[in-house]
Amino acid sequence: MELCFIGLMSFGHETDKREEKMQLESKKAIVTGGARGIGRAIVEEFCKEGAEVVFCDISREDGDRTEQDLRQHGYCAHFVYADLGDSEDICNMIKQAVLICGRIDILVNNAGVLCEDALAENIDENEWERLIRIDLTAPFLCSKFALPYLRQSKGCIVNIASAAALTASHNDPPYCAAKHGVLGLTRSIAYDYAPYRVRANAICPGTCETEMWKNYLATLSPEEASRKQNHYLEVQPLGMCHPEDVAYAAVFLASDRARFITGIALPVDGGFTAI
Repeated sequence: MELCFIGLMSFGHETDKREEKMQLESKKAIVTGGARGIGRAIVEEFCKEGAEVVFCDISREDGDRTEQDLRQHGYCAHFVYADLGDSEDICNMIKQAVLICGRIDILVNNAGVLCEDALAENIDENEWERLIRIDLTAPFLCSKFALPYLRQSKGCIVNIASAAALTASHNDPPYCAAKHGVLGLTRSIAYDYAPYRVRANAICPGTCETEMWKNYLATLSPEEASRKQNHYLEVQPLGMCHPEDVAYAAVFLASDRARFITGIALPVDGGFTAI
């Protein structure tokens, strides 16, 4: 009995030691849309877990501020400006990340935009193309330019999709279509690049308390904004999602602990898609 007790104590000690190790130690990551909201939370958590992170954003002011904040805490974070509606900007951003870090282990396609609620017949074609360009084409292009480096490092892609990728989305056809497309892209890359030991997974957040969500509510009348907020509080059993909830999931999927997970769509939606 005494030997058994000693063995258990030793096992527990080793477990504690393992858990203390940072999950992304020495990893090199790219995060798009990393200056605000979910993207910033992912950048912060990656840094806390030992990664060196290059993040891009269309806002120079927010990007510079985020980089400064993180560096003041001793983290290795680099801001690179990029307009993800411009394929040349995307290509240059990936190249800059490689120059800064030497390699790429992780790509997080997070950046996205919303559009005003409307039935399909009332959606302007330019608005449709704008949203598809940022929410679907940009993740494809980022992946396209990063995959040669990810093959070298046997790295991974984490795409931030949406619960709208798993269900219909009321009065929101462009966003819903784009996020469904992100899942198709994720699964295709997961299948095609498995022989190279490159993984690809998607996270499907529910409605999340971010600046983008607040800006969207601000475009509505006070009554409609209140109705929307209350609706999502009702349909997400655990309440509103927070950026760090998505970031924790991203850390796991990007880590070696998820080494045998590829091609999945992970809901982080407080139970929304379970109902």
